[in-house]
Amino acid sequence: MKPMLDKKFGIPLALLLNIQNVAQMIGIVLIAVVRVKLRFPPLKVISIALILSSIAMLFLAAPEWVNFETPQCESLQGRNASSANSTLSQWAEKSCVLEKKRAFHDQLICNIHDRRNSSSPKLSSWEERQTNIYALVLFGIGQCLAGFSSAPFITIAFYHVYEECSKRKEEENQPSLLLGILTAIYLTGPYISQPFIESIPWLQKSWIGFCVCGGVYALTAIFMFFLSTKNESLTEKTAQTETLMLSSQSEHLENTPVTEKGLLSCCLRELWTNLELCSKRKFLTMSSAWTLNTYIFTEYQQHLSEFIRIEYGTPHEMAVIYTGVHSFFSIALPLVIGGCAMSRLGSFSTGKLKSTVKWMGIFWFIICLAFTAVIFCGCPEPTIEDTNTEGNASSCLASCDCDSVTQIYPVNFNGKNFRTPCHAGCIDFDPFSNIWSNCKCVGYSSISTGLAYSNCKNLVLYLVITGVGLFVGNLVFITPMMTILKDAPVKKGLFALCLATSLGQLLHILGFITSLIFPAPIKLTCILMSNGHSEDDENCVLQDNLWFTSLFHGVPVGFQVLALYLVYLYYISPSEQEDIPMTERNRELSD
Repeated sequence: MKPMLDKKFGIPLALLLNIQNVAQMIGIVLIAVVRVKLRFPPLKVISIALILSSIAMLFLAAPEWVNFETPQCESLQGRNASSANSTLSQWAEKSCVLEKKRAFHDQLICNIHDRRNSSSPKLSSWEERQTNIYALVLFGIGQCLAGFSSAPFITIAFYHVYEECSKRKEEENQPSLLLGILTAIYLTGPYISQPFIESIPWLQKSWIGFCVCGGVYALTAIFMFFLSTKNESLTEKTAQTETLMLSSQSEHLENTPVTEKGLLSCCLRELWTNLELCSKRKFLTMSSAWTLNTYIFTEYQQHLSEFIRIEYGTPHEMAVIYTGVHSFFSIALPLVIGGCAMSRLGSFSTGKLKSTVKWMGIFWFIICLAFTAVIFCGCPEPTIEDTNTEGNASSCLASCDCDSVTQIYPVNFNGKNFRTPCHAGCIDFDPFSNIWSNCKCVGYSSISTGLAYSNCKNLVLYLVITGVGLFVGNLVFITPMMTILKDAPVKKGLFALCLATSLGQLLHILGFITSLIFPAPIKLTCILMSNGHSEDDENCVLQDNLWFTSLFHGVPVGFQVLALYLVYLYYISPSEQEDIPMTERNRELSD
């Protein structure tokens, strides 16, 4: 999706992801504040969220439906809008793009016959586009709806599964298996599906994928809604019991009428009552550790394909495939296996919770070891020929005037890299085939665009080490979630889960602002910029690979060490209240 957004609409993907994070955090906070007072059936809330998700997919597909693609030639914007002949409009756009591409590459060729026009404006890239404000608005609305509607899935759905299974003694440990499966689906869906979308031509039309997802969401919403209506009579008694339990917690809340006028006041008082969780040391330490671990994990997985492409010189399509396979074996598989193992071993039963937390700390430490080890599994950065053209009239660069070329546009021939086609002595360029030819410094041969990387075979080793480390660490991924739910007072589990999840979303938003995990390492380790300035990380042509790898993995290791310290504080903290046996907990829920 990133190339489509950047090249078609001029919209940065990071901006849309942050919009979704903000909307998701707002949804989680609203659920925490309002859900208890309104007492909607969980399945009905989830069905409403599915309908909103379906509408969000339509907004995300709309920019391509209405052809909001920004023309690369500004002179064509008005012409394309008013042209009745779409074929003529497309031909004019292609002609202008071809002309713009030729003008850009004329700046980079050997200036043997004064073919370089110094009066023409300098182009940093022939693919540059202005941000399309209409597409940005539609994508923004779609991301807002998608983020807002995803909040019930990671709060109400998880808590509903935990609560329903906990009511039955014979399924005391069943939540760990089901929550492991739910978490695997939620976390790995984008990473596993992306390779298939990138490799199948007709799926590269992103609007098709959005429409398919929207249809699936709508059908699932209808099923969930009727299932909720069918079970509404069965849950009515539970809702009445919940009302009695809430009213017995505070006499003041009991006498407060829940009307439209007083709903906000009631919700705020309920929020203030539930915020006593923040004063509990065990809740704060475990929720903070879960927040840090989840942030590290999602940010690393989101930018793994970019790291593989930059560090190992892997094509974008192959890097995406590697990321998808890596995600399946390091996320989906261990989450399901870990949930099944914990369910069978009774890891979250009374008396075993503290031992489970200890093993979680050990497994998380293995992630630190894996991330530290792969710092030494990188590849050396490519070397670029430093050709000095001053006073070198008899060389292959005579009369090329390469000193006046300010752009950095690497090309290579037989493993040898040049700063620009001019530095390779290239005279001709074919805009149709994108081939540079008649390059004097390589025997008048044709050359390839991009950098040639050394024959480094460390990619497989890197994927194995990180895959094994994350596999072991993610076997206990749901332990913090289960611990928070087990430690929370009766009927405050949903609020505890919402509060911990909102902390994670807040860290994602702050991470977007600070760019700690990515793309800060690119900006800090860049050796060569394509246009001489560092305002945009995508302008970086060459990085110091050792320093880049150290930063990309060193920052997550630092966060993971902090999470381990918080787990240690949780482990040594005395119990603030005795754990409620499951039989008593079930009795309280059923009374």
